[in-house]
Amino acid sequence: MLEAVKKALKITVSDYDEEIQDLLDAAVLDLQTAGVFCGENPDKLVKRAIITYVMCHFGNATPEEYDRLIASYGEQLGRLQKTTGYTDWGDEY
Repeated sequence: MLEAVKKALKITVSDYDEEIQDLLDAAVLDLQTAGVFCGENPDKLVKRAIITYVMCHFGNATPEEYDRLIASYGEQLGRLQKTTGYTDWGDEY
């Protein structure tokens, strides 16, 4: 997953690997806190949400990009929360 995130950020060096991994881990925790399963091998929708989260928080986004990315992440998270198979909420919602 780290390499996929680095590719999305257009980073080829390993200088930022620790920071990116921390953000990647935070993205997974954020999704899990919201009730979304991430698992060992997340599917493409979950990967896209993780990448969007990292791109938003990595620090090189302009204020306009940040606003666009955080809104996009929120939409992705909302869709995952409402889609069967991504949560364990059953019929509660």
